[in-house]
Amino acid sequence: MSEDKKHITPKFSEQEIDSALDLLSQLRLPQGNKSKADAWDSLFSSIDETQADEIVSSPAIKRLWRIAVAASVVVLLGMALFLYFASNVSLSAVEAQHLTTLLPDGSSVTLNAGSTISYRRYGWHSHRNVSLTGEAMFSVKKGKTFTVEVNGYSVQVLGTVFNVRYRDNLLDVKCYEGVVAVSQGADNPVVVTAGQSVSVTKGSAIPSPTPLTESVESNWTTGDFYFDKSPLPHVFAEIERQFGVSIQPANGIASRTYSGYFSKSSLPIALEMVCVPMGLSWSITADSTIVLVNPQDTLQ
Repeated sequence: MSEDKKHITPKFSEQEIDSALDLLSQLRLPQGNKSKADAWDSLFSSIDETQADEIVSSPAIKRLWRIAVAASVVVLLGMALFLYFASNVSLSAVEAQHLTTLLPDGSSVTLNAGSTISYRRYGWHSHRNVSLTGEAMFSVKKGKTFTVEVNGYSVQVLGTVFNVRYRDNLLDVKCYEGVVAVSQGADNPVVVTAGQSVSVTKGSAIPSPTPLTESVESNWTTGDFYFDKSPLPHVFAEIERQFGVSIQPANGIASRTYSGYFSKSSLPIALEMVCVPMGLSWSITADSTIVLVNPQDTLQ
């Protein structure tokens, strides 16, 4: 075999190589000063149909083609798998919806209406990190540290049941089982144990935990929404999310707070449970917007 043939893959027989080289040697490059386009046109026009058929049907050419196709499939499959595992998973619950899903380690998370979580598939079991917008209840399997990142705060846990909520610059963490550690940036974490909660306004120091006023069997995941001196606009914003409605606030409610609860079972009952203690009335417009009214305003 000639020195040139030794550099060709040994998967082809010498007869196949000779045949392919002989056919390719019959091709003649066009002479003269021609552009690339004209040169290619001249080359292809010089190949008659018989030569083309012989080249294409050559066993060596066919095997080279099959190898090239197989290699392309492997490369594309590898790229697809890389993009799949390197990408983020994002899950969202729209208004009037609660969404429960399992994470790759078997931990479960329930998203409140208007909430989103995201995490990376790759390396999940080594770094269990979840980004949260809104509110979610987590039930975490024991394992390596599980971290929820929410607007600059971190909530870390090894295995527990806890709720994280961040809305309107207010973080609220409730621990129902186990222990969690809440921190902001490089600050020392505040430990929250089962039966405790902690609430902090963005930019303020994280305070000491306080006792929970609810149990895991009675909270938003079961359709009950409890509030303890919560700003009234936040309460009505929750009603909007849970029922998918729009509420037009009454005058002067921005500075008022509400302690109590409402249930997701009925919109009229929810409005009554919140509005009656606060001395408000309401009406529903033709486009289903709920208008809140102070009784004294109706007398003017």
